[in-house]
Amino acid sequence: MSLPPTWPRQASVEVGLCRNCTHAREVAHPRGGQSFWRCGMWDSDKGFAKYPQLPVVKCSGFSESVTELLFVSKVLDGEESRRSEL
Repeated sequence: MSLPPTWPRQASVEVGLCRNCTHAREVAHPRGGQSFWRCGMWDSDKGFAKYPQLPVVKCSGFSESVTELLFVSKVLDGEESRRSEL
């Protein structure tokens, strides 16, 4: 199974909810090294941290990414196809 090129580099455990949130995006450090996660909710509500401390385990603005769900669904569909061929 290969991951899409936009797949975030950091593991889910290190990032928490941001990893699958529609409002979050990974921002590469300008000089290389560790990347940061930016919260898009901060743009409209300054109550959210622009760059939250990771891992985020609870967030009132969390909205699961549809892209993530579609990718997982396609992977699972592929697994079902292979099982039916056996």
